Amino acid sequence: MKIFTKLGIVLLLFIIFINLVFPCISHASNVITDAYYDLPESQLGLTNILNIILISVGVVLILLGIAIFIRLKKM
Repeated sequence: MKIFTKLGIVLLLFIIFINLVFPCISHASNVITDAYYDLPESQLGLTNILNIILISVGVVLILLGIAIFIRLKKM
């Protein structure tokens, strides 16, 4: 039990040390998220919605064709 306590203290001190030496690491996820939302592709526009609908309809048609082919093959 003492080993786990010592390891926990060492890990906590290591995290504090890393945050003091490299403060930009703690804010990296916010920077990445902000950069992602600044991209114009991140907004779901009408063309993106239409593309998603067309792709899903295509997948459904392909699966329907496979099902019909299997049904005809059994006859």
